[in-house]
This record gives sequence, C-alpha cells and structure tokens, in this order.
Amino acid sequence: MSRNSAFTMMELLLVITMLSVIALLFISYTGDIGNVSVDGASWKIQSDIRHAQQLAGATGVPHGVQFVANGNYTVYAGNVSTPILDPLDKGVMIEDVGQFGNVRLGNSFTVEFDKVGRPTIGGGGNVEVIADSGAMRRIYVIENTGAVIVDVLGYGSSCSCRMCK
Repeated sequence: MSRNSAFTMMELLLVITMLSVIALLFISYTGDIGNVSVDGASWKIQSDIRHAQQLAGATGVPHGVQFVANGNYTVYAGNVSTPILDPLDKGVMIEDVGQFGNVRLGNSFTVEFDKVGRPTIGGGGNVEVIADSGAMRRIYVIENTGAVIVDVLGYGSSCSCRMCK
C-alpha cells in the first residue's frame, strides 16, 4: 500500500494565505517600517558604542566612535584615522546607517572611552537617529558611568500602532 505524502495545491495556498495575514497583522501592530528601521539602527549604534567601550577596557587603549551628521560613523582605536576591524566581517568599522533603510544621523557626536570604560570625550552627550517617516531615537552616553541608553523620542507620522494612538 503506497501513501502519497506531498502537499496539495490547496494546502500550499492555505499556508501562503496564513503567512500573509500574519505579516499584515505584524505591520499594522508595529506601525510603519520607518519605526522598525530606526530601532534597528539605534540598537546597532548602541552595540557598537558598547563594543568600543569594552575594547578600551580590554586593551588599555582609548577607543571611541565618531558620528557625522547625515553621514556614517567610525569605531576607532586611538584616533578616528585608525578604525578597528569589525568582528563579524573583518572589514573596517565605518558604518553606514543607510543600510537600515531611510535612516540618517541627526547630529555629529564623538564619544571616547578610557581604560576603565569611562567616557573621556562625549560623556553626557548623544546621537540622534532619524527616519524619513519622522521616527526618532536618541542614544545617550551617560557621563562618568559610560552607560549607553536608547530613548524613544518620536514615532513616525504614519505610525498607527497601539502605542502611538
């Protein structure tokens, strides 16, 4: 007795329809894609600032991050002309926030850490990440402690998620 175990066309269409409905629900719940893009860029920036802070403590060499308004940012050792290598792809860490979509840096900012992870430059400052939709996040580096915090400043103008209503 043989038994066919393949999907029928009807089962395949049902699965595709269910996945489409789930995707639509996700987008309507989270709002516009600009919010997702600005969140992704903010988390990456927060992670890169913390990475520079940890490297300063591990190597004893000052490490920092320099942000250029409407441009990119560089994670460096010693000075901005010596970018560090990205641990993931081994390329230099000159990062373009445009890879997250319609996102840009709102201001220029530099933060640098000493061998104990304390900010020697930029403590108490911040960098803004802004999406074309109007969504905005600000990443703060706290003076003396070097804590890195992402603050939600605004949601996109087309945001319709439950949090924004």
